[in-house]
Amino acid sequence: MKNLLYKELTLSIHPFFSLIMPFMLSLLFLIPNWIFTIVFLYFFWISAPQIFSGYIAQLDQAFLSSLPVSKKSIAYSKVLSFIVLELMHLGFGGIVAAIHIMLYGKGNFVMDVNPAFFGAVLIIYASFNIVFFPWYFRTAYRYGLPLIFA
Repeated sequence: MKNLLYKELTLSIHPFFSLIMPFMLSLLFLIPNWIFTIVFLYFFWISAPQIFSGYIAQLDQAFLSSLPVSKKSIAYSKVLSFIVLELMHLGFGGIVAAIHIMLYGKGNFVMDVNPAFFGAVLIIYASFNIVFFPWYFRTAYRYGLPLIFA
């Protein structure tokens, strides 16, 4: 399991989406009076489609089917790697949000960055995962329709 997770985070998912993208998107917190929920939604609009199209382009399913591992552990490693990416977005976002509070010190007109905001984002990520992954793993090839509904 640990080896599959390592494979997902190093080989399957491009380092741009696992290291650079969370930091770049979290820098959007430094824009004053901006809708901060969109920072975390960019993950669904940019990173998720690119990651799952990369799986298809790299023939990841064919490679994994040749390995002596169960389908359950393959699915678990993909879900766990996606959750790690989501937590990285939340971590970088929390750090830059703290910098935002120190710089500006005033509230936002939609929802201020506070623990309730990050709890709402966790609920958004959880609902996305609950809808997307069961639909995706029915075929493990088509990701467009589950991504739209999620």
